[in-house]
This record gives sequence, C-alpha cells and structure tokens, in this order.
Amino acid sequence: MWMIAAVLICTVPFSQSAPKPSCIIANRHQHKFGENMSRLSPHKGLDYIEGEYPQGIKFHSELSDKLVQQIQERGGHIVILKRDYSQAELEDARKQCATFQDSAQPTPTPKP
Repeated sequence: MWMIAAVLICTVPFSQSAPKPSCIIANRHQHKFGENMSRLSPHKGLDYIEGEYPQGIKFHSELSDKLVQQIQERGGHIVILKRDYSQAELEDARKQCATFQDSAQPTPTPKP
C-alpha cells in the first residue's frame, strides 16, 4: 500500500502552473449542394483546423456559434481563416495564436 502512495506522490507535479490559454484556428465551411440533405444534422459554420480547446470543452471538428461563445467565455481565442486559405495565411494565424498565448500568460514577479 505504501508503494502505491509513493508512486502517486511521485507522479503529482509539485508546482501547479496556470493552464496555457487556448487558441483555435478555424475556417469558414464551404457548403456543397445537397450536403445537409445527406446528414442527420446541418453542418456548422466553421471547420476546426488546429489548436487546443479550453479545459472542460470536448473536441469538435465543427464549431457552432454557441461553441465559439463558450470558448471565448473561458478565455479562448479563435482565428478564422477564409475558405481557401494559403499556407502563408495559416502561418500568420499560428503567429497570432502564439502572440495571444504569450500576452495572456501572467508574467512571474521576481522575488527579492
């Protein structure tokens, strides 16, 4: 029993840092003729490309307006690309996410 407790203690991180702010890159969905007729539910307006969802929100490959609002309420940021985005535009969106995550992180105060 004491070995199990020792293993659990060793696996718990000593310093709990604040979670990294989430940033999601999405693009507008290109609707195709008859697409929603072949689905059980209509397609949402945004398609997920990459990024991390805030803690407590499950992964979704399609983002609705309600989900976008929930992400923003939890401090997340969403970068929306046009339908036919280029690699350069995707790189720019990644830089925007990195800038958001760096600016949202609290800076540690030096101790005297």
